[in-house]
Amino acid sequence: MQQYIYNTEDCFPLAHKSMLSLVFQYRGTIFGGYLRDIWAGVSPRDLDVVICKAEWTHFDSDVMKLYTQREYNKEHETYVYKQPGLIDLEVLVINDDPDDTYFGPLIEPDFHVNLLSYSQETKVLTTWDDSSSLEEVKEILVDISARVARYRCDPEDLDCERLLKIKEKGYTVNW
Repeated sequence: MQQYIYNTEDCFPLAHKSMLSLVFQYRGTIFGGYLRDIWAGVSPRDLDVVICKAEWTHFDSDVMKLYTQREYNKEHETYVYKQPGLIDLEVLVINDDPDDTYFGPLIEPDFHVNLLSYSQETKVLTTWDDSSSLEEVKEILVDISARVARYRCDPEDLDCERLLKIKEKGYTVNW
């Protein structure tokens, strides 16, 4: 795994620190739009997390002390936790350690600005598909600052809802 260290934790909103501490306590990895949004200085809509199966039971028990609603999303094969006043939490449970495993996104890759992942255990900011170089991670951070998103898939295969969401966040989309 290629490793790129940035001061990612300094970007985390104070209101999310307790949830992030819980995720990291169980060796979880965060990824996707949450990281895009905090690097952009925008309030994230939800928090996408990967937890290994060995940690799942205890993690779920502790999360349910904070959240009142949990549902299983069959389409994404994730658990979604909701609680008024807290950020929505979407959890992908995998068999292996997230630090050593390619886990992919909850949906097919769409935009390069959604590919970041971070693990407190390794203090690594990289891409979830582990295909990036240091220069690509830097380019993603620059593009987030400039609000530019590049397609990672065939534009004809892109869900219109995903395109609208990224544009609503103020991004210009490059074909």
